[in-house]
Formats: sequence, C-alpha cells, structure tokens
Amino acid sequence: MAIDLLRHAIKMILDNIGEAIKASAVPVLLLFLLAVVFGSQIPVIDPSMTPEELAAIDLGPVFGNMAIMIVGYLILFGWLAVTWHRFILLGEYPKPVPAFAGKNLGAYIGQLVILFLILIVVGLVVALLGGLVTTIVPIFGALVGAVLVVLLGIVYLRLALTLPAVAVGARLGVREAWTITKPHAGTFVGIFFLLVLLRIVMALPGLVMASIGLGLVAVALNLLASWFTMIVGVGILTTLYGHIVEGRELT
Repeated sequence: MAIDLLRHAIKMILDNIGEAIKASAVPVLLLFLLAVVFGSQIPVIDPSMTPEELAAIDLGPVFGNMAIMIVGYLILFGWLAVTWHRFILLGEYPKPVPAFAGKNLGAYIGQLVILFLILIVVGLVVALLGGLVTTIVPIFGALVGAVLVVLLGIVYLRLALTLPAVAVGARLGVREAWTITKPHAGTFVGIFFLLVLLRIVMALPGLVMASIGLGLVAVALNLLASWFTMIVGVGILTTLYGHIVEGRELT
C-alpha cells in the first residue's frame, strides 16, 4: 500500500507537471533567495573553534536572521502546499503566481506550528527515555538517535493529514487524525522509509557530478532534487488525505 500511495503522489505530479511548476516556482525561488540573503549571514559553528572565537560571534543578528528564515519558510512552504492541496483536492488550477489562499494559508501555517510543537514535546520525552537507556547501556546511543528520527517522522506523517484538511477548509483535529490513521500505521512506516530512500536516490546524481568536478551541474541537480522531494512530500499528504479521509480510490 505504501508503494501504491507514493506512486500515485508522484504520478499526480508528473501528469500535472505544468501545474506543479506553477504551484511551486515562485515560492521555491523566494525560498532560494531567502536562503542566499539571510542564510548566508548565519555563521557556521565549527567544533574546532576556540572559546574566544565563539564568544566573538554576535548572537543578535544570528537569531534575527534565523527568525526571518523560519517565518519566511513557513509562509512560502505553506503557500506552495496550500496551492497544491487545493489543486488536487478541489480542482483549483494554480496561476503562474499562485494566489494566497486567504485565511486557509494563515490556518495552515498555524497548524504547521502546532505540529512542530507536538514533535518537540514527543522528541523530548523520547530523548529523555533514550538518555536513561543510553546511561545504562551506552552502546545503544546511536540506536536511540535513529529510533527518535524514525518515530518523529512517522508521527509527523500521521498528524500531518490535518494540513490538507486545513488547506481545503475541512475540519480534522490532531486527535482525530491520529485515530483515523491508526489502522494504517504500518503503511505510514513504509511511506517514511520510501521518502527517505527517494531523497537519497535523488541526491546521488548531484554527488556524482560534484565528485568529478562539475560543481555547477551538481548545484543544479541538487536544487532539482530538493524541489522534487518537496513537492512529493506535499503530494503524499494530499494523496493520504484523499485516500484515507475522503475515501478516494488510487488510480
């Protein structure tokens, strides 16, 4: 089932590649500019830096740039995601510059924040329990970290069905999303690992180009891979919502 769902999400993108580009081109371009303008102002913290070098970093601009990037990412990603959800689920065709979906976008961003806060709480609880296990059996440290990443990814996917619901103006609470996805828990595990595998496969061409000195080609391929995996991530949530919540058949 996980393979069928991912295949359907990708098929919807490829069959509507023009609309996928319209829905994402402007938000992704602005995301890139955001990273260039503000991300480049955030200094890289090197473990080899001396305490004096670390103390010399002015944290005010760092936190300011990070805040701008986080807010900008939420708005631009939400803009892209709401546009795609509404195209697939409601048949609203995107324009070259997608329209802001009014209150739906604001609600979508708010729901993203709620999900991130839930993940932080879950992550802290699991990390504390994992820390106790690691204290007793230190060799389990790496395993605990891997389990935490997988767990958070699966929890996010299950609760993220609330996002397409918000995009189309439907009601689906976090608790209801968790309950309705319970019978499909195994499918969500499969989808998580398939998405990870897809990201790895998409990154390989760029790594190969970089290894043979074709840096510009590698950058272009990495940007393409990032765009495709982002739109697939939005698409899989749309597909899951349509299939599990609305009862649509996979084609």
